[in-house]
Amino acid sequence: MIIERLDEMKGIGRRSAEQIIAEIGIDMDRFPGADNLASWCGLSPGSNESAGKKKSSKMRNGNKHIRTTMIECAKAAVKSPNTFWCAKYSKLVVRRGANRATAAVARAMIVAIYYMIKRNEPFNDLGADYYFTQDEEKMKNKFIRNLGKLGYDVTLTPQVLDS
Repeated sequence: MIIERLDEMKGIGRRSAEQIIAEIGIDMDRFPGADNLASWCGLSPGSNESAGKKKSSKMRNGNKHIRTTMIECAKAAVKSPNTFWCAKYSKLVVRRGANRATAAVARAMIVAIYYMIKRNEPFNDLGADYYFTQDEEKMKNKFIRNLGKLGYDVTLTPQVLDS
């Protein structure tokens, strides 16, 4: 039952779902939260900052089997267009690079798996336009500011949609 639900997620096949369940189990009470599971899997970002200086921050140590499986699943998931995983990867790869963006998607996937197992719910893909619908006002102001930097004066008029 749980394996079939995990198999519904883009990027996770039946074999990967079996490996994930074999490593983490189905009892999520062992982990106080999703962040603890991600840390146990070795998918939490390291933070090494002192006195305002940021030093190298590679991923933490953890279960190498589940981490490898989740990285492989994330690489497969980002190739599926029109999914939340692809949108998250596209947003992060510009700033962080391909490997770190893939690790971030893998972490997001393990967090989703945690809640799927704990709440006994199916996977709900948020969609490729998730980040665009979150804060329209913030995005609108950002685009106006960028056009202003390019030398354009922008006046916005709402579009009337015919139903």
